[in-house]
Amino acid sequence: MTGIVYDTQNKPVPNAILKVTDGLGRVKQTAASNPEGKYTIKVLGAGSFALVAEVIGFDPVTTGMIEMKGNTLSLDLKLGSLSRAEAVLTINERVIEPTVDQRNAAVFNKTLFTRDDQILQTLGAGLNFGQHAGGGKSLEVRRFGYNLDHGGTGGGLRMNLDDLIVNQVSGGHAHGYLGAHKGLSPELVESVNLVNGPFNAGYGEFSGLGVVNIKTREEMPDRLTGRVQLGQFNTRRIFAAYSPNSKNTRMLIANEYSYSDGPYEQPLNYTRNNFTAALFHTVRPGENFGFRLLGAYNDFISAGQLPLDQIEAGKLNLFGFVDPTDGGISTSGTVTGYYGKERANGDRFYVNGMVNRVLFDLFSNFTFFLNNPEDGDGFGQHDSRLQQALNASYNKPHQVLGGLGNFTGGFNYLGN
Repeated sequence: MTGIVYDTQNKPVPNAILKVTDGLGRVKQTAASNPEGKYTIKVLGAGSFALVAEVIGFDPVTTGMIEMKGNTLSLDLKLGSLSRAEAVLTINERVIEPTVDQRNAAVFNKTLFTRDDQILQTLGAGLNFGQHAGGGKSLEVRRFGYNLDHGGTGGGLRMNLDDLIVNQVSGGHAHGYLGAHKGLSPELVESVNLVNGPFNAGYGEFSGLGVVNIKTREEMPDRLTGRVQLGQFNTRRIFAAYSPNSKNTRMLIANEYSYSDGPYEQPLNYTRNNFTAALFHTVRPGENFGFRLLGAYNDFISAGQLPLDQIEAGKLNLFGFVDPTDGGISTSGTVTGYYGKERANGDRFYVNGMVNRVLFDLFSNFTFFLNNPEDGDGFGQHDSRLQQALNASYNKPHQVLGGLGNFTGGFNYLGN
C-alpha cells in the first residue's frame, strides 16, 4: 500500500506516523512518511484493516475499514484541522526545536543571476550576502545583524549543498570561505530549507546562526533546456542542459556561462563557467544511489579598495581604480556520491560523501603604490585546498507503551 500524506493546504507532510489497525483498533504495523510525504507499507496478513495518519499539530485522520482486493493499493490521506491543544504544544516547542523555512525553484528560474551572492540574496530569512573584489572572492555573510565575515567559523552559518557542507574554516584571504557556491547554477536549484535553530547537533559547530540546505535537481523537467539572457555592461549568460532519463535512471548534464564588464572604468572581465553532471538510479522501490560532478571556474579583474579621500577630492572617480592588476582566479572540482534505502516499516538509512578540490589566487593592493611608485605594492594570496566529507544517518519510527516515537542517529565528518 502506497500513498502521500497531505496537510490542510494540500502540502506533503514528512515524518507522519501511519498505523495499520484491526477491527478492534489494535495497531498491527507502523510506518512513517518520507521527506516528500510518501509512505509505503507491506500489509501483513489477510482481512480488513484501517489506516491512521498522525502528526503533531493536526488532528489524526483514519480511513475506516479497508479490504484489500488486489496485490496493491494506492491511498492518499489528508490530515484534519489543526488541533488546538497540539498547536499550543508546537508553539512551545519552538524554544528548543528549530523552525524551517522553505523556498522552491520558482524564484531561481525567473531572474538573471551572474554571481553567487545574487542567487543566495533571494532567500531572505534575515540573511544578507555581499560581494566585493569583482565577484570572485568569498561572500560576506550577515544574519540577524551579525557579521559572519566570509562564511563564519565556529558559531557561524552552515551552508549545505545536497546535504554536504561547503563551509571552509579558513581561506587564502580571510576567515571562512564559501567558494563551492560559485559552481551553483540557479536553474538546478530544486529547493532550499533554512533551519533557524542554533547549534543543531546534526550540523556541528557551523550552525550557530542556522543552516541553509540547498537541494539541486537530479533531472530536468524537459530533455533539452536552453536559456540566453542579456543585460547592461556587456552582461550575458547562457545555460544549457540535457537530461536523458529512463524508467529507473535520472541523468543530467548542464553548463552555465556568464560574463560582465560591470559599471567600472576598468572592465571587470568577470567570467563564470560551471559544469554539472549527475546520475541517479533506483535499484528497487525505496533504494537509490547516485553520483554528481561539479566543476566551477571564475576569473575576474577587480576595482579593489578605493581611497575615499581621493574620491572626495575629485582626484579619483567613484567607479575608478588604482591598480589594474587587482583581481583573481578561482577554480574548483567536486565529486559526490549518495546512497539511500527505505524499508516498508519506515526505517531509512542514508549515506553520502564528497571530495572537493579548490584552487584560488587573489591579487590585491592596499597601499596604492606607496612603497613602490613604479610597479605598485600589489601582492598575491594563494590557496590550494582539499576537502573530504562523509555523512550517514539512520531513522526509525517506533511505538513504545502506546506512544509514538522517532529515533534518529548518525555522524558526519569533514576533513580540510
